[in-house]
Amino acid sequence: MSIYISYAPVAAMWANDLQTRLVKLGYDVSDIPITLEDASHVLVVTTPISADSPQIRQDVAAAYKQRKIIIPVIPKHVVGGSLHWMPDYLAMMEYIDFSTNDAAAFTTLLERLGNPTLPPQLDPYELPKASLQLIMSERAKQRGKTWPIEQPQTLIGSQRRAHVRLPQLAAPHCTLMYNAVSQRYQLSRTNSIIFVTVHDQVLPLEQPTALQHGDLIMLTAQTVLQFFHDV
Repeated sequence: MSIYISYAPVAAMWANDLQTRLVKLGYDVSDIPITLEDASHVLVVTTPISADSPQIRQDVAAAYKQRKIIIPVIPKHVVGGSLHWMPDYLAMMEYIDFSTNDAAAFTTLLERLGNPTLPPQLDPYELPKASLQLIMSERAKQRGKTWPIEQPQTLIGSQRRAHVRLPQLAAPHCTLMYNAVSQRYQLSRTNSIIFVTVHDQVLPLEQPTALQHGDLIMLTAQTVLQFFHDV
């Protein structure tokens, strides 16, 4: 899934702010303005001044022709009240009004878009505190070692670039990610020839599974991590 934001110059600042908010959560938002051909969703920033602009009309017509999912959005700086200024071709669509309640509107937008396709781009200080501790290993010196989670995507494996590096694992083995939408840490198996279990349940390949505080993660028969999450 990728997102294209259509806007007129008068709404450029708000459009770029919306793009930043979505990218931060892991949504693939095209640099604006570019062609919308590769996008699956088109967000149309609609204001009384820009609603009937040639650029907006052109983008909506192209999106409709290419069968994109079109979502009109009204910026929070637009004065509330009657939307008599909105053209019929936009008013007939299910629009999202940020002018009345920004937080609720943004939540509605996330629900309409579905889950993001990229890892969230968060700064370390924005991540909920969490850690992985090695509680079982055939190598005695490894037991008890703890890795604090300091990035939105934590690689677990034997490769040099792994954040949790254990020589006895495959390269790569699995990935721990923070989903900013659900506000949960998720574990994903990235290697088709190995098995990873969480409390004896085998993780599907490349299908993130939410973790809970205290979950036991079996990487091999003799390698077990425990997940800790400060809630």
